[in-house]
Amino acid sequence: PTPPSPPPPTPSPPSPKPPSPKPPSPPPPIICPFNTTPAGAYNSSCSGCTLSSSCVLTCTSCTRTSGTTVATSLNLQNCNPGWAFTNNDGQLGCSAYGSDLGPATWIYQQNGTAGRQLQVASQASKTYLMIPIAPYAEDWTQIWHVRLIDQANGLHVFHPAASPSLCWDVEGGSQDAGARVLLYSCLESDGVSIGPNRKFKIVQSCVPGEVHIIAYHSNKCLDTNIG
Repeated sequence: PTPPSPPPPTPSPPSPKPPSPKPPSPPPPIICPFNTTPAGAYNSSCSGCTLSSSCVLTCTSCTRTSGTTVATSLNLQNCNPGWAFTNNDGQLGCSAYGSDLGPATWIYQQNGTAGRQLQVASQASKTYLMIPIAPYAEDWTQIWHVRLIDQANGLHVFHPAASPSLCWDVEGGSQDAGARVLLYSCLESDGVSIGPNRKFKIVQSCVPGEVHIIAYHSNKCLDTNIG
């Protein structure tokens, strides 16, 4: 007799479906310290100014020192109410007024400008300046206050955006080539004076629109150790 056929194999259970991917997290809400265009000196030389829902102040026309006009904008998330708002030769700017060193001016590099930026990894004392690989980034790591503290000698100090009590400091007051620059308390222990290794001159170079930054105490240029 023919042996009975073996029973059919038991089907394998279906493979579990992979979990559905999580939807991307929504972007964080934009926190804008302003609900309308701020008052300021820029209003006398700029027109068509509006504040967007993304906290960007845009003016369709700002007069430059040459007499021409240009459209310009400023992200107000980098500013605070009560600061001064100005038209700096066609570029909107905001500045904080400090009790120790006088008025400060925000210096912005225009979007799309080539080149690397001076940057810090943190706003803490003794943090070294560095040059990032990525160019322009409009955030605290690359935004500096530039303050004129001695008009007769053309001396300036440079503050990180969120730490007005700190400024660039040539480490140890060194006058050697290759001395490093870090952030340090601007004022000496007397709470008034500023060390000479924290003062810099801004000198026009032979190339229009380019400057040299020179340490006052050593008369040496700010330089980078990378190409």
